[in-house]
Amino acid sequence: MFLRGLRIENFRAIRKTTISFNDGTVLMGENDCGISSVLDALELVLGFYDKNEVFPPFLFHYPNGADQPAGPIRIQLRFGERRPGEWDGQEYEPYLFLLPKKNKRLREIWYETVINPGESPESAAHYRLRAPGNKSKTSDPELIGRFRRMNPVIRVSAGMLTGHGASRGRENENGPAHKVSTEVRELMSRIRRAVDSRLHGLSTDLKADLEDGYAAAHRLIELNEFKLGKWESGLTRSVGEIIGWSPGTSSAPAPGPLHYPHSTQERLGTLLLIAALIRARPGGMAPDADPLWIIEEPEAHLHPITLTSVAIFVSMIQRQKIVTTYSGELLAAVSLGQVRRLVRYNGELFEQRVRKTALSRQELRRFQYHLRSRFAIASFARLWLLVEGESEYWLLPQIARLMGYEFPLEGIACVVFAQCGLDPPLKVSRELGIEWHLLADGDAAGKAYAQTAQTYLGSDPPGERLTLLRQKDIERCFWDHGYDDLYKRIAGLPDGKLQKLSPGRIIQAAVRRRSKPFLALSIVEAMAVEGSPGIPPVLQQLVETCVKMAREAPVRIAGQ
Repeated sequence: MFLRGLRIENFRAIRKTTISFNDGTVLMGENDCGISSVLDALELVLGFYDKNEVFPPFLFHYPNGADQPAGPIRIQLRFGERRPGEWDGQEYEPYLFLLPKKNKRLREIWYETVINPGESPESAAHYRLRAPGNKSKTSDPELIGRFRRMNPVIRVSAGMLTGHGASRGRENENGPAHKVSTEVRELMSRIRRAVDSRLHGLSTDLKADLEDGYAAAHRLIELNEFKLGKWESGLTRSVGEIIGWSPGTSSAPAPGPLHYPHSTQERLGTLLLIAALIRARPGGMAPDADPLWIIEEPEAHLHPITLTSVAIFVSMIQRQKIVTTYSGELLAAVSLGQVRRLVRYNGELFEQRVRKTALSRQELRRFQYHLRSRFAIASFARLWLLVEGESEYWLLPQIARLMGYEFPLEGIACVVFAQCGLDPPLKVSRELGIEWHLLADGDAAGKAYAQTAQTYLGSDPPGERLTLLRQKDIERCFWDHGYDDLYKRIAGLPDGKLQKLSPGRIIQAAVRRRSKPFLALSIVEAMAVEGSPGIPPVLQQLVETCVKMAREAPVRIAGQ
């Protein structure tokens, strides 16, 4: 089955939200935006099934200042077919009575959970399955339990991947480690032999990392007190599928998805596999299961080059995946359609995504090539300050600093759009809910950019979105504000020649002799001496506007 969407009400930090998913969804947003709550909700309703479980108060959403929950927890998962007729097989037969008799579209089954607050028996969860377009529904514990075993969550964090937090000793912070059963030890031994046969000849450093991975896997088993039962064979088989080894055979491993011998990619991929599969609850994976992989912040504790290897491995997982990240590099490696930007305001979690029809194929290619690769971190910003060239890119953050602001702390990213064109970043910012402000030169090209920006204003006043310089470019803006002597000095020309040249020619000479970044830094040093009077008023107003918009960004999204 394929998880198409999720709706949550009154769960932890989330008052309400609706999120869509595809085969490889990437969730991103600011700290404490609610991503962990989304993952916890998925794990809660797809984890180990106990129809009599009573849920603790901290799972409920409490409005600011309230001592009572806002209401019952409601979690709805929308599962659908990947292709017409996918559910015609024997494993789905018990659920066909839920589906409409006549339906030419891809079919869906909705799995709904309601958890009432309180200490009484009513606080237990109520589960049901239903389908849109049909009145039939069921709360049969057997069907619910089977449904969950068919759609288990496999959740792995960076700590599991790298072995951080793994217990190498016999004691842990909670007391003596749990005794691991003979069955568990035998399973781990079989996995270890299979992996070692695939990864022989490792360096000392790589062997140490692999030991960390095994330690993390053992630790997960200990803390969860696993009872393997029928789950053992499924785990061993799944491990074999990834590393190219079949249980019960002594033959050499066949080529599997991890087909680059002795590589960092293979090593980390194997650790990820072991830790994630062992993290799955006992008895929670049916033989015909279609697991949902949740991979949290794979960039943590990893070198950027190594992170690329992990990203490659994750892409190889032929199952539905949900990845969370705070890495611009990792975000830039996936398609825009996979990204879900989450913004929380007043308890409501808003999903922002780029629709398939938002950009043309050419616009998407230009945006991917010219912007995402250069300004990957900008996807996490609250506001894009769109500028034409490198002078503005260097100058404006420094001007903000002189005014007492830090662009990174305010969530503002300076983005040079000239090579990409203006339309792609404006469309993407609109789709992802990122505020924007354009600084355009006063020449013909800048006026054309300003006209383009006008078409994206909506009901916003132009002054909020657009700053158009009176001068030809930003260098001439500073020339008119009293920095002409600086440009003349950097140009290094005789006084007699300087008198014959126009300001534009002198600025060009200064650029040729040094560079635009050098000129920008020189101007910043001069402004630092002058203080606020040394900053052109138009740029002071620009910075103030951008800071105000960035701080109000969540409120503006909530008002859409």
